Amino acid sequence: MADMITDRSGNIFKELIPATKIRDLTSQYLPLTVSLMISQAEDGCVLVYNRFKRHWELPGGFIDEGESPEEAAVREMQEETGHLVSETRFFGIMKFYTASRGRDEYAAVYLAKYSDAQKFIPSPETSDLIIYGDRSQIEGHISELDIALLEMLNKE
Repeated sequence: MADMITDRSGNIFKELIPATKIRDLTSQYLPLTVSLMISQAEDGCVLVYNRFKRHWELPGGFIDEGESPEEAAVREMQEETGHLVSETRFFGIMKFYTASRGRDEYAAVYLAKYSDAQKFIPSPETSDLIIYGDRSQIEGHISELDIALLEMLNKE
């Protein structure tokens, strides 16, 4: 199990369960509430600036009723960046404690390629996009849970 990492809201990253160890995504890991997209460019991964949380984070959000985790990740990527993802690869499940709901939850994590040929479109939630290669490139706070995921991706 990975070291537990806590963000400034009290959420705790507990572990990443790799895709190779998951047999049944829809019933094995409940509640599966969130999907995240790690969109990879040549020199890093996409982070968006969340206007409400006032920090940089991976595109992602809640899974709507009747929506698959993959559909949610693709939708959130498009809503938060304007970028339509055509292909994804399942990376794994992040187990985390959500302080606001006082329980453990799971997030499906997907990978996709990013091309800057599509221009970033700000949304009500996101105001900027950056390709993140290392911390020195970004001014401001970055979600600690998302940094943990990106570090695990780099170890893959």
